[in-house]
Amino acid sequence: MPSLNYPAMPYRLIFLLFLQPLYLFAQQPAPAVKNCRELKQTSSYLSPEADPRMDSIDLLMGDIHLNLDAPPYLSGSVQYEYTILTDGVWGIYFDLVGIHVDSVHIDGVNAVFYPNSYGTQIKFNTVQNTGPGAPITIFYSGTPILDATGWGGVYHQGAYFYNLGVGFDADPHNFGRAWYPCFDNFIERCAYRLTATTAAENRVFGCGTRLSEELDTISQKLETVWEINDPIPSYLLCFASGPFTEFSRTLQGEGGATPVQIGVHPSDSVQLANSFIHLPEAFACFEYWYGPYLWDKVGYSVVPFNAGAMEHATNIAYMAAAVDGTTSFETLMAHELSHHWWGDLATCTTAEDMWLNEGWASYSEQLFTEWVYGETAYLDAVQANFLQVLQNTHLEEGGYRAVSGVPHAYTYGSHVYDKGAVLVHNLRTYLGDSLFRTGLRMVLSDAAFSDWSSEELRDVLGAATGKNLDDFFDDWVFQPGFSHFQIDSFHLVSSPGIPDSLEVFVRQKLRGAEHFYHGVPLELCLVDADFNRTYAVIEVSGETDSARIPLQGTQPMFVWSNTRHRLSLARADKERMLYTAGNQSFTPAKLTINIPALDDSLLVRVEHHWAIPDTFGQANPNNYLFTNRYWTIAGNIPADFEGAGSIFYDGKGQQDELDAELFAQTSPSEDSILLAYRPGPGAPWMEHPDYQVNKLGSGMDKFGGIRINKIWAGEYTIVKGVSMASSTKAIRQDTEVRLTPNPSSDKLRIESDHRFFEAQIWDVQGKLIRTIPVQDQKVLEIQVNHLSPGNYQLVLKGKSGVWASGFVVGE
Repeated sequence: MPSLNYPAMPYRLIFLLFLQPLYLFAQQPAPAVKNCRELKQTSSYLSPEADPRMDSIDLLMGDIHLNLDAPPYLSGSVQYEYTILTDGVWGIYFDLVGIHVDSVHIDGVNAVFYPNSYGTQIKFNTVQNTGPGAPITIFYSGTPILDATGWGGVYHQGAYFYNLGVGFDADPHNFGRAWYPCFDNFIERCAYRLTATTAAENRVFGCGTRLSEELDTISQKLETVWEINDPIPSYLLCFASGPFTEFSRTLQGEGGATPVQIGVHPSDSVQLANSFIHLPEAFACFEYWYGPYLWDKVGYSVVPFNAGAMEHATNIAYMAAAVDGTTSFETLMAHELSHHWWGDLATCTTAEDMWLNEGWASYSEQLFTEWVYGETAYLDAVQANFLQVLQNTHLEEGGYRAVSGVPHAYTYGSHVYDKGAVLVHNLRTYLGDSLFRTGLRMVLSDAAFSDWSSEELRDVLGAATGKNLDDFFDDWVFQPGFSHFQIDSFHLVSSPGIPDSLEVFVRQKLRGAEHFYHGVPLELCLVDADFNRTYAVIEVSGETDSARIPLQGTQPMFVWSNTRHRLSLARADKERMLYTAGNQSFTPAKLTINIPALDDSLLVRVEHHWAIPDTFGQANPNNYLFTNRYWTIAGNIPADFEGAGSIFYDGKGQQDELDAELFAQTSPSEDSILLAYRPGPGAPWMEHPDYQVNKLGSGMDKFGGIRINKIWAGEYTIVKGVSMASSTKAIRQDTEVRLTPNPSSDKLRIESDHRFFEAQIWDVQGKLIRTIPVQDQKVLEIQVNHLSPGNYQLVLKGKSGVWASGFVVGE
């Protein structure tokens, strides 16, 4: 569907409800008046069941004659060849808005017709039975309309006269009916011939092949004939008249040579060549992934419309502002070309499944970027798109939505375009590149010049690849929101005579989703002490899962997930090897670290999790009110690291509205904003001992900064609660747990006010060092002389709760 010039055209549009005509005229007596009724506006009538014309009549060829020499007025006629599919059909209905029907001929004889606000009902001279129908010619004239939003319809701008086949406000969005009588839906396909008459100085570009272009030297009128024999839906037919010259090239593809014909103003020809310099690469990319180009030509018409483009079949309406001599808009060029596979070749059956057109075309921009600029550029584009979706789309469009079943108001919104692209990237990872390519080429070949639903794509792609895609579509296509995965813990599994393996425990969290995802191919990154990396893919399902990975070397120091962004999950991250002091930004993870001095290189990984922090039931001893996000800081961060960090809290939407819940149930006061910390998953959240809240503004506007004066490895989040931290201690001492001596270099005595059955020791890098099961008791002595000097966290688990306290191992 159309591409938007996003800065100029907002996604969110408000649409009206309209009355629509009844389309079924089979086996009914001829009415004395117009036979129309009201249909509840849901756009669902675009299905064959609700637009039953497709059961009665099949349009084969539309022969259109247009007079375009007196814009904005046009006059013309269309003659249809068609087949009657059932007996007892007495009439036919064509959609048409804003233009007057002058007369109708059936087989050259005047026919009775009943015009209304939505089209024209035509009565056959006799009841028709199955077989070829007598040719119908409709003569019409008037000044065609624009869509109420200004996006779609027929435009007259200076010397240019052209149409855009989609109306953002129109319902249905198909807007072929703005300039010719048609069956205006996604499923009726027809071949067309267009004969257009213009003033001599204005050429016409259209769909398909140009059959002739002749100037009448007496009338000084130019007559141009275009014909497209491939059947297309009504909204993909177009005309574009203006002071064009033709930019011509030839592209070599799987089917041989394909001509390129682009209508452009003569003064913009050089700029067009520069802006379209990578058109051959786009063509090659899409043929590689999607299969051979099946159309007569590659065509664009450069028109003075500066809010996007429209993928008319083989004659894309392309905004003039994008032809600026640079490649700044080349992804728009690629997006529209890709519609000749996704949208033009295989079309969504209903507008509710528009992601099948637009989500795939948006992802095609990213494939094009990879083809021309490489994998890093591709992943950057994928991640930038995903983070925009994760942060903004649910705010712009009234909550988290599934990409299938979008309501009319959001047909051309961010869920369809941008989240649709996210899903395709993830599908590629689920299938792997080889099956992804093989499957897409097969299903697009089978669906050529037809329409399909999300369910049909699922089934045919599953059959083509041999993969059951039910989980993928249930999780990603048919439910809203996103998934998130966290590595809870890992440990070495060693048995005599059996190769060592690593057992990894994974926890899944949801953001805006309704159920946990299943069969997710999650890539793990195993990092050893020398920062060597190995990768392994495990399949995870449900809230918690685990897997064993054969070890190829030593036990890893870190296990991270999805570091190469093979999937788009509810997380933003940044990893850097630092060599110099100063402010180090970890955008897009929304954290900055200031390093006053650096003696050696430092690997730091920051993850910003778009998921609520877990508290494991009773592991929230201070009754904090949590925000719905948290950070993980990992790397070879020494115990005496002097770095400081800074983050923002935001409860009013200035940045992301991520912390709105901190103020939704309490006052707007920022006095109780705290920074919580834990060394790793499974440990309780406790207030960080050394930080400052910097209120920006009144202290009641729910926005400000937090400076973390002491950075450790571990997890951080923003809470509301009562402060109990002491800035004089490296890690806060819990009053319910007493550790002596502290610091210790040999034996540590643990005394607790509560009975506990397990003790855990965590280091400052967030790694679980040791788990000590004990009897239900309050006192324990452990040896710590095997631990390296530095700060540690002790976690005690009992039947009545979880407690933690910090301790120091001395030299």
